[in-house]
Amino acid sequence: RSPVAPLTTTRSPTKRPTNAPATAPSRSPTAMCVEITPYGCCRNSTGGTGDYQLFTVGAQGECQQACFNNAACFGFEWRPNQNLNCELHFDADDFSATAGGSSCGYCCQCRTGPPTMPPAKSPTKMPTKSPTKSPTKMPTKSPTKSPTKSPTKSPTKM
Repeated sequence: RSPVAPLTTTRSPTKRPTNAPATAPSRSPTAMCVEITPYGCCRNSTGGTGDYQLFTVGAQGECQQACFNNAACFGFEWRPNQNLNCELHFDADDFSATAGGSSCGYCCQCRTGPPTMPPAKSPTKMPTKSPTKSPTKMPTKSPTKSPTKSPTKSPTKM
């Protein structure tokens, strides 16, 4: 078994990110989760239970490791006094609050977003040969009056 890092406790959730950025993006999570306080079951921003998968493990560290092994997992809920005692949560919103106190369980957030990809080594040459998949930050100089449904092979004539 691989060692599991201890949990850190913080008030839920922090109002803004920390000032120090990560030194480099990662494709896998770091071995640390934050326990959301006060103790209780994980709840989303509407008070619901969220999107999760429920199963049985032998220890809290196994529940945490199961989350780390699943790229879609944002965190887990550990309920030591129940048979199905581990919930893997698949939505970052599932850590907005807690409910039920320590008799319900311990809510632990391990990720706040999907794994990041490293940035490109250098900027792309302008303009790109194909359309971008997402909107660009800069507006076009002259928007079309009626956009086409698919990219055209040549520029639009004015």
